[in-house]
Amino acid sequence: MPRRSTAEQTRAALVAAAVAELLALDVPGLLRAVGTRTIAARAGVSAATLFHHYGTTESLARAVLDRVYDPARPSSSDREIGPGVTEIRGSALPTATALEFHAGEFDRITSDAEHPLRIGLWALGGEAGRAAYGDYLRQRDAPLHDFAHRLYDSWGRELRPPLSMAAFGATHAALLNGTAIRASVDTALDREVFARSAASLSLVMLRMKGERRDLDDRLAEINYFPLPDRGSRHQGSTRAQPRRDAVVASARTTFWERGYADATMAEIARTADVATSTLHALFNGKADLAVHCLLAEARAHLDPRPTPWRERLDDVVGLLARCAHLTEPYAAELVAGGRERPDDTVLEEVRSALRDGVATGELADDVDLDDLAHTVLTVVLARLLSRPADGAGGASTWLRRTVLAGVQLPG
Repeated sequence: MPRRSTAEQTRAALVAAAVAELLALDVPGLLRAVGTRTIAARAGVSAATLFHHYGTTESLARAVLDRVYDPARPSSSDREIGPGVTEIRGSALPTATALEFHAGEFDRITSDAEHPLRIGLWALGGEAGRAAYGDYLRQRDAPLHDFAHRLYDSWGRELRPPLSMAAFGATHAALLNGTAIRASVDTALDREVFARSAASLSLVMLRMKGERRDLDDRLAEINYFPLPDRGSRHQGSTRAQPRRDAVVASARTTFWERGYADATMAEIARTADVATSTLHALFNGKADLAVHCLLAEARAHLDPRPTPWRERLDDVVGLLARCAHLTEPYAAELVAGGRERPDDTVLEEVRSALRDGVATGELADDVDLDDLAHTVLTVVLARLLSRPADGAGGASTWLRRTVLAGVQLPG
């Protein structure tokens, strides 16, 4: 004979059954639970009149869904999207007005008495309720997407890949709806909190037109916390060096195939099989990584064997011409005049060649070799970048006619 259930087991079974019944509900079931007589009485008619007009509870349920999920209620025109629209459009990324816009969206949805009902019918309305809510969101999103596109275009902004406007809009809508629901029971959330969260999300997801960084690049940039002395990362720790070398080896190929401008840190990270955040932890951005790649090329291709100093300079010019896809960030760093990299093979090779020129008596010995080496590199890089068609030969000839002509001794 089976043992009798305890009171605790019975209560648990009843709760489980109630949950199961709630999960199995649909809109007709909800209306039956409310009672058709109650609904008719609220409308001031009899139950017979209700069924005269709708025939069945299922027909009434369809009419309820059409009414609750009518995308025109409230209107989705620009005028009612939120306050501050006119001021935002055409202005230069106005943070204060953008915050007011998002706060207005929060006010709009939290003051909409039917918003909880739309969420409730999605949750307890069965497949029909979920389908109706999905159609409602898609129809409501269309004018918002158009508005957002025009707004961001007026700012000179665009979405960061791989985001689409549909994904962007859905993310904002989810944040708005979720915050509105949570705010109804959590006083820590209010219009200001939502406005700042939504504005921050937009700033991460948007970029200036023409910018190359995608969303992964931006997230990695935000996630990176620089060390107090960023310059020390050029040398790097012994532990990180093997990984840094492996990334540089992979990045050299990516830069060669894509060019400096088109290669992104996210793409380089994928090719090197590291996280984008790791890439930013190892290097001070794409420019720093490109310079590391250039110096790696120099170490691999500059001949360490003793050769005449002019030939050594020509070899450096030839290397820079072959690595034209990497020279722009190196030139920018050189011109900026920051702390010299201890592993700058290119600069050291130029300095060593000039030192040999002084030793052979072909160059004046009263010049500062450090300054002269920087000048030589600056002139060569400027020539290669401004007149790439001239190639290494043209840059070498220009170097001899300008800088070297002023320090070369007769004879």
